[in-house]
Amino acid sequence: MWKISPFRSLVSGAVKSCGPLAAVLAVDPEPSLSFLLLLFLWFFFWEIGGQNIPNDWAEIEQDRQLHAKTILVHYGAEKAVRIIVGSLALALG
Repeated sequence: MWKISPFRSLVSGAVKSCGPLAAVLAVDPEPSLSFLLLLFLWFFFWEIGGQNIPNDWAEIEQDRQLHAKTILVHYGAEKAVRIIVGSLALALG
C-alpha cells in the first residue's frame, strides 16, 4: 500500500484503533456504543496526526527516491501540516 495510495494512513489509523476497542470488550462485554465510537475516533485521529504523518518526515528523502505515496510526499509539507493539525485538533476535541 506504501506505493499505491497516500491514504494508507487511514487504514493504519483504523487498524491501530481497533486494539483499544478489543481491550474494552475484554473487560466489558456490553460497553456503550458512543464510548466505543469516541475511543475509536480519538485513537484514529491521534494515529494519523500524532504518529503516522509525523513519522514520514524522518524518511522523506528515501520515500521520494522510492516514489512512495505518503501524504507528505504526495501533498507536500504545507498540506501535511494542515492535516496533522486538523487531526490532532479532532483527537483533542
